[in-house]
Amino acid sequence: MNRPKNHRSPWDHPRGDRTGGPRRGAARATLLWLAAAAAIAVLYATAFTVRTGEVAIVARFGDMRRVIEEPGLHFRWPAPVDSVYSVDMRRHLLDPEPAEFLTKNSDNLEIDSFVAWRVADPKLFYASLRGKEGAEARVAPVVRNAMTKVINGTALDDMIGTEERERDLAAVTRAVKDLVAAECTENGYGIEIELVGIERLTFSADNMPAIERSMKAEREGVAWNITAKANELAKTTELAGAMQAADITSQAKADAELIRAKGEAEAVIIEAEARALDPDFYSFVKHIEMAEKAFEGGLLILSASDPLLQTLLSPLNPAPGSKAPSQDPGGDKNK
Repeated sequence: MNRPKNHRSPWDHPRGDRTGGPRRGAARATLLWLAAAAAIAVLYATAFTVRTGEVAIVARFGDMRRVIEEPGLHFRWPAPVDSVYSVDMRRHLLDPEPAEFLTKNSDNLEIDSFVAWRVADPKLFYASLRGKEGAEARVAPVVRNAMTKVINGTALDDMIGTEERERDLAAVTRAVKDLVAAECTENGYGIEIELVGIERLTFSADNMPAIERSMKAEREGVAWNITAKANELAKTTELAGAMQAADITSQAKADAELIRAKGEAEAVIIEAEARALDPDFYSFVKHIEMAEKAFEGGLLILSASDPLLQTLLSPLNPAPGSKAPSQDPGGDKNK
């Protein structure tokens, strides 16, 4: 069979025309990679995370729509449709620059204060302050004005000195905190003032003499009070001791009189019993006692015929016709 000269069968294609399949596979892979890249781009543009301790505010064309408080992964419309703003809900510390204030009695003080605050309403906070820097820029003047108002109405003596005065200083910081919190609420800042404190309180050199006089007067007052209380306690103790001593002395005298009376009564009884038992011997003993008392502390020599000696020895030398005292009061009963 004769074919036309220019006729080609399907089997007569050149080698290069048989590569259509691999080209279509490469194009399909490219499309897949492009689709994956687009999906990643869309995911990156729409997904966002909320960290612990933060709140996310989603705004659509600048209008706040959602407040997301739950930590984790969340989604939004890509920008510029939706915008996400993070708000830190943790406690913040504002440390303003030290400033000078005048007290009620015109004493110049330099006070370094601090403020602890946190976000209470995220929407109000973002609408009025936008962030931490905006909050500190707005709150610092409020703190200064409140401190000026309170310090101007407080005397220096109410802020220095003993522990009781330190409690007055705490009352000053509470008053400042109340004023700052009220103004922040009135201005719609959406924050809560938790604490206002005084970190350092110093005095200028011009005020040092007045401060020293004030502290000296205060210490002298404290010393006077302590001395007065000690004197009062000493007088009370002395009076109580004197009363107790008088009671003890009176009771001792009464007991002594009672013992003396009882002893004298017993002595009378014993003396009567001794006299009844042997009157002559009793008389002799009494003479001896009288002689001892008469010649106590001296020396007396008498002769045997001296009347005084005879008087002392009369119980031992009975007169004629008298019965001599028995030498053996308990003699033999058979005689």
